[in-house]
Amino acid sequence: MIWAQEDGSRLDMYANSFSVGSGWGSAELIEIDDAGNAYDGQVSVDADGAALAVWTQLDASGGAHLMSNRFTAATGWGGAEEIDAVDASGLSYGSRLSVSANGSAFVTWTLHDGSNFSIIASRFDPRVISP
Repeated sequence: MIWAQEDGSRLDMYANSFSVGSGWGSAELIEIDDAGNAYDGQVSVDADGAALAVWTQLDASGGAHLMSNRFTAATGWGGAEEIDAVDASGLSYGSRLSVSANGSAFVTWTLHDGSNFSIIASRFDPRVISP
């Protein structure tokens, strides 16, 4: 499960997991960009229990970027990564996430570049992970 939680000045993105027999774990911050609010979080889990989370992250100049973080049982949450890689004036929002049983993921979102709206998509394949 993921959620946005206020820290007194902005919204941060947190996650927690539930294990049968152990219950809820400890809440964990999954984003580290304190320039702006993190919101509109979604998470999906594959058959092996690996999870992929996506959310919208505001930056200091008012841009909105699509971010992600991945959880595996062996390593826990990794580092947050930007998916959309737009310039600071772009706005990425309205994401939709789907993860298959084998861990492949597909995410779509709306991108507004200041004058045009586009629907963008990105695919994640867990078998092709950079070192």
